[in-house]
Amino acid sequence: MDDSVATAANIVLTFAVPVDPERSHVEVSGAFGGVPVGVLRQGPRIEDPIVPLTEGLPSGTYSVNYKATAIDGSKMFGSTSITVPPSPAAPTGADLMGAK
Repeated sequence: MDDSVATAANIVLTFAVPVDPERSHVEVSGAFGGVPVGVLRQGPRIEDPIVPLTEGLPSGTYSVNYKATAIDGSKMFGSTSITVPPSPAAPTGADLMGAK
C-alpha cells in the first residue's frame, strides 16, 4: 500500500497494483472504537479503492486495517493511519467586524 487520503465522505487507498474491491476488506478505528464504513468500491484508478464512510470523522488519528486482493489473486494486508485535522474555528463577531 502506498498511501491513503481521507475526505469528509471517503478514504482512498492507493496500491501499486490493481485491487479487486469485491474481494477486499477495510476496517477503520479511532480512539472510541470502530468506525462504520460502507462497501468498498472502485476508485478513479483501479489501484485506488474507495472506502465510503457512513459518518463524518471527527478530528483525530485513525487506524485503517486492510486485507486487499489484487486482480491477479495475490493477497496484501497491513495497516496505515490517517489524521483528520480539527475544523477551523468559526469567525467571531469581532473577526467579522474587523475589530482590533
